[in-house]
Amino acid sequence: MNMSDNKYNIGIIGAGVIADFHAQALQAMDNTELVAAYARNQQKADLFAQKYGCAAYSDLEQFIQHSD
Repeated sequence: MNMSDNKYNIGIIGAGVIADFHAQALQAMDNTELVAAYARNQQKADLFAQKYGCAAYSDLEQFIQHSD
């Protein structure tokens, strides 16, 4: 198995404009999946998560403990 065969689960901290660019780039890659997003504001985290199909967190400890 080489590095390109690995699947990487990614979590993003932040739900602003730059996070959108990162999420779009991750979606374009074959070996990555956006699994979680953290924002201080739960509503922003929820909107971001709905847009990109990932889990939403406004509690950093819960985000870090995400099992994927």
